[in-house]
Order: sequence, then C-alpha cells, then structure tokens
Amino acid sequence: MTKAPTIKSNLHIQVSNSPPLGERNPQVVRDYQQAVESCMFRTVFTRDCALTVNQCAHFMSHSGPTHVAAIRRVLRYLASTRSLGITYKRSAGTDANQLYGSANADHAGADDRRSISGWAVLLAGAMVDWASKRQPVTAISSTESEFDSVLLCDLDRVYFSEENNFSESLAPN
Repeated sequence: MTKAPTIKSNLHIQVSNSPPLGERNPQVVRDYQQAVESCMFRTVFTRDCALTVNQCAHFMSHSGPTHVAAIRRVLRYLASTRSLGITYKRSAGTDANQLYGSANADHAGADDRRSISGWAVLLAGAMVDWASKRQPVTAISSTESEFDSVLLCDLDRVYFSEENNFSESLAPN
C-alpha cells in the first residue's frame, strides 16, 4: 500500500477568522455548508479526516475565507485518497486474539480549552476501531488529559472485546 498524503494542519480556524455578521456572503456560507456536509458523509466511511471536518463544522453559519480554504484542503485530500484502502494481513508470530489499544490527547487545543482524545483499538496488529473526539470535561493538566484519553480507549477496547468474545485475551498494554 502506498503512503497516503496527510492533511497539513497549518491552517488554524477560529471564531476570530469569521467575518462580521453584516459582511457575510450568504452564497459563500451555503457553499461552505454543502462542502462540509459532503465531507461529513464521507467520514462515515473513512474516519481519517473526521476531526478536521468536525472542526470545520463548528463554523457552518459564520464561515470566512480561512474556513473555506480549510474545507477545500479536506476536499482535495479526500479526492487524492479515493483509491486507497486498508489491507489486513496476518503477520508471523502475531496472536490472532491479541487485542490492544493506543491513545493520545491534545491538551486544551481548541477554543473552549477542552482537550481532544484520539485512540485506536487493534486486533492482531490490525486496526479494528478508532475514534477522535472532544473530551467531555476540561482537563487541568496534560497528564489528566492523557489519562482521560487512555480511559476512553480502554472503555472502547473492553466493549469491543465483550461484543466479540475476546474477553480472555485482554492484557494491559
């Protein structure tokens, strides 16, 4: 499989990038909303840009030029990765029932100072579940933010193991 292009995150979209209420072009806002909705539909099938699309969706009613540039970048990324997919192959020495998770957090990276958690659950070295979402509470420290992310990852891992009868293979990782 070829290496997929990544979305560069040097565009920081914020409320301060939005034009004042009287200067908003309704056609630009409508086009922006349609582009974000198209990307949201696509993230149902490929979650690799779900966080970026989620951040763009916060500005549906008050989008500006920076927001439009960000969603265009997402659309270009989705167009360039249309033919890519994930192939699961069992590697030598991998236990078929080994289920483990990996988690990370971005401490207070958003405008509302809530951290963003991301995690992946892997079965025999292949990703079977992943998520990225804003934490429900405001973390005081980066350690607390990371701890919350690991907790959410482990909850997902336990749920996945119980649903698929892998409970005997859970080992702390």
